[in-house]
Amino acid sequence: VVYFDKRRFFVEHVVLATHLQTFSLAALLAYMIPSRGFLSIGIFLAVSVGHLWYYVAALRRYYGESWGRTVARFLAFGILWSVVTLAGTIAAWYLG
Repeated sequence: VVYFDKRRFFVEHVVLATHLQTFSLAALLAYMIPSRGFLSIGIFLAVSVGHLWYYVAALRRYYGESWGRTVARFLAFGILWSVVTLAGTIAAWYLG
């Protein structure tokens, strides 16, 4: 929805989405490192910031847009994703 004006095949978008999902799952492994106190906060912050940066950098490189346009589309996508996730959570709660 966010990149509907790009002249790319659907499968190209699927490949990028699969790549980003795989990276997300690999990044989540860092949360599994047992630690306590400030070390766990540092790991959480480093992985979170790195994760967001990687997503924006991957989108910028793949679609070849400016940083401002890429960040704007990333934020729009994040808002849409949050709405869909919230709706799914509410539906699962009431149907569940």
